[in-house]
Amino acid sequence: MCGIVGYVGKGNGPFDGAQGALNAAEVVVDGLKRLEYRGYDSWGIAIPTENKILIHKQVGKIGGFNLSETPEMKGAIAIGHTRWATHGGVTEANSHPHLSADKTIAVVHNGIIENYQEMRAKLEKKGVKFRSQTDTEVIPQALELELKKTPNLKKAVINVLNELEGSYAVAVVVEGQKKLIGARKGSPLVFGIAKDGYYLGSDVPAFLKYAQKAVFLDDMELVEADDDGYEITNIETGKKVVKKVTKIMWNIEDAEKGGYPHFMIKEMLEQPMVLDKTAATSHVELAKAAAMIRKAKQIWVVACGTALHAGMYGSYIFALNNNINLLALFYC
Repeated sequence: MCGIVGYVGKGNGPFDGAQGALNAAEVVVDGLKRLEYRGYDSWGIAIPTENKILIHKQVGKIGGFNLSETPEMKGAIAIGHTRWATHGGVTEANSHPHLSADKTIAVVHNGIIENYQEMRAKLEKKGVKFRSQTDTEVIPQALELELKKTPNLKKAVINVLNELEGSYAVAVVVEGQKKLIGARKGSPLVFGIAKDGYYLGSDVPAFLKYAQKAVFLDDMELVEADDDGYEITNIETGKKVVKKVTKIMWNIEDAEKGGYPHFMIKEMLEQPMVLDKTAATSHVELAKAAAMIRKAKQIWVVACGTALHAGMYGSYIFALNNNINLLALFYC
């Protein structure tokens, strides 16, 4: 689970922003701090300008970060990400946002690209050099090549997304274009609407401080936002979609519960989505984990609350099937 935040200001000039306008970096960093529960081993932001993309990435929590440490990070459009590592270790290179080879495209991603190894091998045969170990990097790398064939950014993004297998919520920005693109399949993404601009977030708390109207994107939907407004498109059909705009009546605490009366019912009702995500885990990654378990002499299971019961049952299965004599279970 990772967190995505994005912002594009309306009518603030091409990239620098008008006097008194919101600094996109400030909006995104604030949103990432609110989404830190979704991932806290690394984080980063990207700000497109007329001739380059500004990037700042760090390993560790974002909680204590202050933008005064990076005064150059300012503009009218930005995307950001707080990470819980899946593919690749906890390093700055593996942190999001990820760039295309020519550094003109930045992408943040939540989810798992199941066919990333095949896509990576295909791109490497075309001469693409990868900088990270992540599945995410295939998206900007593939998009760079696709934009050479399909100059329209939205169409190019749709073409790349239709190549992906697995789950994703993505945000995309490109050097020289004041456009914010977000799309989802199997991972949550919400689009926020305010007088000053448009927002993206993995969850409403990412932008509730700034926007009280939102569109809850469904699977296979893409939103493109700029100075002229926004448009939502079905990724499979390419047709425009008209969506209901919801007025958010929650406060920040309520929003973190997703509108549910309490966290327990939220977790209960999210179980089908969690099972879908679990079932979509890459077979390659599962095989690696299974091989590690088979070689292990001892397994440590850590569980809390009702997960303790799953941990107890899982520990029995591991011991039974792997001939592991000693298995420790920690709980709280």
